[in-house]
Amino acid sequence: EEGADYLAVSSIDEAMELRVNGIGCERDLMGRAFRAQMKYAGKKNVPYLVVIGDDEIASGVVNVKKMEDGSQTEVKISELVEYCKTNL
Repeated sequence: EEGADYLAVSSIDEAMELRVNGIGCERDLMGRAFRAQMKYAGKKNVPYLVVIGDDEIASGVVNVKKMEDGSQTEVKISELVEYCKTNL
């Protein structure tokens, strides 16, 4: 599944919440290194990437990265679904 409303995310909880809300997403299940995940996202032409690690969980904020130009937008995790519905 590809398209403007498709994301690669690293948190299973956020992936499930996005899917429940009709936003296609993918999560790495192979335990690949971050660099390998970025390369995979590029090969799959994933238009947006969200990384949710320990730092992001602690701060409650993620960066939504537009893969096409590398631009990033900070979004509160609690507002990620609404941000995606409005902007992707």
